[in-house]
Amino acid sequence: MADESDATLASAQLAIEREKLELEKARFRLESRFVSRNLPVIIAAVVSIAGALISGIQLYTAVRSANQASKAQAAQSERDWSLKVATFMSDNRALLLSREPEQAKLARAAVEASLPLRIRLEVVRALGARPDSVPTTAIWRDATSQAVSRMQEDLRIQLKGFHPDHSHQATMTGAHRILKRLQCTQERLLGPDYVTAVREDGLAVAVFVGTYGHANEYGIRFGTPDRGRSYFGDNETYFEYP
Repeated sequence: MADESDATLASAQLAIEREKLELEKARFRLESRFVSRNLPVIIAAVVSIAGALISGIQLYTAVRSANQASKAQAAQSERDWSLKVATFMSDNRALLLSREPEQAKLARAAVEASLPLRIRLEVVRALGARPDSVPTTAIWRDATSQAVSRMQEDLRIQLKGFHPDHSHQATMTGAHRILKRLQCTQERLLGPDYVTAVREDGLAVAVFVGTYGHANEYGIRFGTPDRGRSYFGDNETYFEYP
């Protein structure tokens, strides 16, 4: 009886496998007919998707390469200018450090004519930081004041017509948007009501939310960070926006 039962079971399993095989054949025939009927559409869709993927990859690669090239170019430009400034300061050291007002005026004219605004600000601030007893200090402090005013004007022009937040109050979201608008890409410090970042040209900017109790205004400071330190700024360059 056992042998008969096993034979019946084996026969049933074989029948089931044959049915599965027939079903697979039928499904394959249906799929083949579907593919044959719609082959042009399928090919067009595949080509279209492949083209979109390739275009997307190419765009991503191009943007990434451009960003990397831009950062590398900015870093190289910063190094080049640092070298030029060091050479300028070395070659004109006697003129820059002169205690004679007429010599200092000539040095100031040379600095203002030859150096970009951001680097000029760094140089004249350093020269204006000397003691009041130095006769030429006032000349360099006046140069600093003018450079700060010019930089404030440039930053205000960049922010003109820009609305960092649609609310009636200054927000941290708005502060981040201001930094982005000013092309600051490297975030340095982040607090409950302030954020600082650095532009590719080395200018550091700090944005404060609800500055000095003005809930709908942003306070902005800028300058060059000390080597190895994050910039927080001081009120010499401070202005409010909007």
